Amino acid sequence: MCNSKQPLISIIVCVYNTEKYIAKCLKSICAQTYANIEIIVVNDGSTDKTAMIINEWQEKDERIVLVQQENKGLAVARNVGLDISRGEYIGFVDADDYIENPKSQIYDVEKFFFTAIADRMYYGMCVCAWNKLYKKSLFDGLRYPIEKLYEDNWMIHKLIYKAKSVVFIDKELYYYRRTDNSIMHCAFSLKRFDNYFAQVERIAFFEKNHASRNLIDAWKVDCVKFGISYWFQMKDSKCATKEEEKEYYTAVKNSIQDFVKLCPIPLRMKGIIFLKMPHLFFLLHCAKQN
Repeated sequence: MCNSKQPLISIIVCVYNTEKYIAKCLKSICAQTYANIEIIVVNDGSTDKTAMIINEWQEKDERIVLVQQENKGLAVARNVGLDISRGEYIGFVDADDYIENPKSQIYDVEKFFFTAIADRMYYGMCVCAWNKLYKKSLFDGLRYPIEKLYEDNWMIHKLIYKAKSVVFIDKELYYYRRTDNSIMHCAFSLKRFDNYFAQVERIAFFEKNHASRNLIDAWKVDCVKFGISYWFQMKDSKCATKEEEKEYYTAVKNSIQDFVKLCPIPLRMKGIIFLKMPHLFFLLHCAKQN
């Protein structure tokens, strides 16, 4: 039974060809004892039986809203869900995942959401969208960037920065399914660099907003690791033209040359060799691999 005093929560589920998983996902959401939710399912141009399965679940639960669109990508689908959502809070669930059974439920949301903590948790924060509930007002003026991989990485620090309080619940309530189609299991492509450039943008955001120096320096060290790692993966995969290799090397070099001095000595030495003699560094990398 829905309590009208409970805040409405909009759960946004973006789907694309997830006929194997969507039923379990929707079942887990509908089974929550926190009843005042709307379930916005954005079908991003699925070509399998996903839409049919969602329609069947709509007949079982009137809280499910189905939005059909041509395939435009995850960021657009999330933004569509945000635009039509009516909830005071926003949650995201990936279509191939599911949330805990009713014994552990969303029930604690009122209790914990109105508990303030002094410090925002930047260190060790998980950048993914799906393990959080957000005040909808945090998205005012913010939407997920289109045509970017790792769109969560471009957003989460901005949302946390706007939050007046951040609350952590130390419970396992969300089950993440790793599939062969996930980004991490796909062959390397130049779009992976979106993650690196998201790191660079995050550092600039922190500096602009006067975050702590320790925090900024920690992200700069990570940026060096990501930049060098992706450049090696690009070289190993032979997916780039010579012009593209030069372009991405220049981009990484320009970003990390001021960060290297912050790194521990082993990484600092790698960074210096990478900046000064990238081809030698790649040969050493290949020799080590063999």
